[in-house]
Amino acid sequence: MFGVQRLNKIREIILELEFVSVSTLSEMLGVSEVTIRRDLEKLENEGFINKTYGGAVLNKDYKSEKDVILKQESNNEAEDEINLISRIAVQMIQENNAIFLGGGPIGRSIAKNIADTKRILVITNDVFVATELFDKANVKVTVAGGDLVPSKGIMIGPRVIKTLQEVHVNKAFIDVQGVDFKFGYSVESYDESNIIKEIMKNADEAIALADYKKFNSISYTKLGELDLFKIVISNKEIPENYKKYYYDNFIKLYTTYEVY
Repeated sequence: MFGVQRLNKIREIILELEFVSVSTLSEMLGVSEVTIRRDLEKLENEGFINKTYGGAVLNKDYKSEKDVILKQESNNEAEDEINLISRIAVQMIQENNAIFLGGGPIGRSIAKNIADTKRILVITNDVFVATELFDKANVKVTVAGGDLVPSKGIMIGPRVIKTLQEVHVNKAFIDVQGVDFKFGYSVESYDESNIIKEIMKNADEAIALADYKKFNSISYTKLGELDLFKIVISNKEIPENYKKYYYDNFIKLYTTYEVY
């Protein structure tokens, strides 16, 4: 291994471990401890590490950069999971359907992925969903207006309920925040729960949307038992006991790679 390659490898190791001893690096890279110490000297001069007795520790500035990168990677992974779920949902929407898209990241992703060529009617209480659909000429949008929750971008209150009482939809896509065997489905507030229950009365099909991290978790307000929805869309990583429950109870589970 050439000197430049070795230095890059040491950088990778220290970025991952944050602290490493000279002897460990010597064993991992198959070179003498003297060579490792010279390499660490160069990395310290770069400001990448701080040498300690018998080893080296990652410089705190680089540690902060690493934390930012890890957070970005985590956010990107979550966005990918949501995007995959939303693409499955979009495939269920047929020409001339009327659909409800509730508040939440998956509903917004569905709105983003709806093709401009598809003629549908969308009813929503989420201003971000409406914004995503703004320039799609063939998509007619009805916003159930009410009291805005600025932190979430959703409308709540009796005016939203009244609007939903007067409409019929073919499919209602519901973004749930918790799925638990004992507590069932849950969302973040009574207002959201009441809105969802109202639209479900006037929907031919209600479809639960939840990424796998929502399983075995409970949000604030109970929405209903696990048999509330007859169709669920999630990721393939959801716990096996939920897959079995859905299968045994004739609930269709669509995941990012499989259908049960």
